[in-house]
Amino acid sequence: HSEVASLLLRAKVPWNVNCLAQAAAIAALNDDEYLRRTWRLIKDEKAFLLRELRRIRGFKVFPAQANFILINIRDSGFTAAELKERLLKYGILIRDCSSFRGLDEYYIRVAVRTRWENEKFIKSLRDILNSRGNG
Repeated sequence: HSEVASLLLRAKVPWNVNCLAQAAAIAALNDDEYLRRTWRLIKDEKAFLLRELRRIRGFKVFPAQANFILINIRDSGFTAAELKERLLKYGILIRDCSSFRGLDEYYIRVAVRTRWENEKFIKSLRDILNSRGNG
């Protein structure tokens, strides 16, 4: 049965969404005011996050067209796995992109969140990097 399980895992969609979440997403798409508020929040928070991340020494922040940001952290003194582990202690989850084709162990991806969450993320990053003399 392990062969069947292995085949199923390879065929599985990487990001599963349950039917309740799908129904909520469809309902949200029909709510024009919600879409406008969400679009504005993402636009404003992405600008804030890009600006703050670009101020961090050792980070190369790529332009973002979506609600997440790709960052090369090679010069930060951390690998993606190390930074992910450190941020987890602050209750923050980032995406280690080392398994992405064309990227290596120095790439992370972060989601655009609310102002409070983005400020917490930036403060946590600075705390971690300052502990190594970066920041």
